[in-house]
This record gives sequence, C-alpha cells and structure tokens, in this order.
Amino acid sequence: MLHVDKVFCSTLPQRQLGNAPRERFVLYQRDLHRMAKTSLTESTMAEGDRYSFTELGDSVLDGPACAGELRGVDLTIFSYWTPECDPEYSAFGPYFMERYRLQGHSFDVCDTGSLSASYALMVADRYLSCGSATRVLILGMEQTTIPRNESLGLPIPRRSSAIAALLTSAATPDSRWELLEAGQIDEWQVAAGLDSLGFVTALSMRHAADGEFVLLTQHPGHFAKVLKFQLETSHAEIRWHFAYFDPSVSGMHVFRFLAGETLEPLSQRTVLLVDHDVESLRLAWTAWRRH
Repeated sequence: MLHVDKVFCSTLPQRQLGNAPRERFVLYQRDLHRMAKTSLTESTMAEGDRYSFTELGDSVLDGPACAGELRGVDLTIFSYWTPECDPEYSAFGPYFMERYRLQGHSFDVCDTGSLSASYALMVADRYLSCGSATRVLILGMEQTTIPRNESLGLPIPRRSSAIAALLTSAATPDSRWELLEAGQIDEWQVAAGLDSLGFVTALSMRHAADGEFVLLTQHPGHFAKVLKFQLETSHAEIRWHFAYFDPSVSGMHVFRFLAGETLEPLSQRTVLLVDHDVESLRLAWTAWRRH
C-alpha cells in the first residue's frame, strides 16, 4: 500500500544564459542525433533555461521545507522525461545520495516518455507493498532545454521544475493520499478501440460506488474525447466530475496533482487520474483516495 506523506515542489525562474553550450555537450548531442538518424537543430541547445538535474533537485531538497524530512528514506527513485542539460556530474544519482545522506538503493525511472512519473509511482508501490521499503523518496525533474530536430514539431515543457514526493507503506498523520490502484493501457489496446466509458465505470464501481469522484486528465486527450463521445451518444447519466491538467505538455502531471497544483481545487474524496504519453498512444492511470 502506498500513502503520500509529503510533497515538495519547486518551479525555477526562467532564465537565458548568454554563454554558448560547452563543446562536450554539443559533441554528445551531435553523436546522439546522428545515431538516431535525425538532424539536430543546434540552436535548440542554447534555448530554454538550461538547468542541470543537480540544480533542479537541489532547489527542492535543499529548501527549508524539506529539512529533516529525508530521514528514514530507504529507497530513492529519480524520475524524468526530458534529458539532462549539460551536467556538471557524470551521474546525478550518487550526487544526491551523498549530499543528502540518503540510505538504501536508488535507481532511475526514465525512457518511458512523459509517463515516467506514473511508472515511478507504480514501482514505488510494489516496493512498499511487499515490504522491501517503508519510506520512498521520488524526485521528479523536468527542464526546458531539449536538443532536437525542430522540423519534427515536438512539443516541449514550458517550465523547469522539481518535485520531491515522500511515500510510506503505512498512513501517517501527514498522509494526503492513498494509492488505490494503478496501471497502463498500451498502444495495442488503444489502437484496437478504447472504451473510456466502460473503463471509468468499472473503476468507479470498485472505488467510488456512490459516484462521488473526479476524473482528472488532459482536455484534448484521446481518452477524454472518446469518453465525451460515448456519453453524448449513449445519453448515459453520470454523477462524477471532470477536471483537467494544465494544457502545457509535461511529464509531471501526477506529481503536480499530488502537490495540489491543479487548475481548480479538487474536493472529491476519490480521484481517477488518466495521463497520456506525449510521444505515443500509451496511457497510464492511477486511482487515489484522500485521507
């Protein structure tokens, strides 16, 4: 069982560095794009805020609100969608483990598109549920300097931020949310035909039979579009509510929800969160109950 104990969020100010990217960073990105058989728009390496992951992580872990909260952490998970920008350290994980004296194992959850945050929570839930960990730190990071081929029109995040979520196997007086269930819908399932209404109905029957829950998702997402079409054509009556993420693309939607950063306050006790991967048809979902 996973309980959300505390969540700390830091959004860094926008900045524009005047210096050119370091040669080692430029060479790495050229090689990376060459191996991917795509061209690199080199000006993108100097765009955005150009924060490294150590700068992002320090902005939240080194803050006064987080002081003393890292004691007892026995597993640390680093979660990110966007790549690190021109880092000072060859590996940021050992940097954080040493600087903040974090105990236990650590690893990254990445290369899963913009759903990395949801997958990190699923992995943490497994560790907590089987007793392999009792207090987990997930550090989510996202920055806005994305070296890329601009002609591909890939959307990128608009703000650099870090979120630290402390998760426990048992509820505490500070617990905010309990994870009821989590999973994914893969591309094959989506391509074969997505039954959004059936999916939400089944989950609501398991976790909110009174219908008093809210569906939190992307307004322009495929899941919401299919669901609204099904509701309009079936004339089904529903008692649950819709809420939406910030419309900008991000791999941090579920973390921002846990931090209370939603477009409107959510008063319902149960929340079904459905997140879309920016780069594929995949969906990840989590069901939460407020403490």
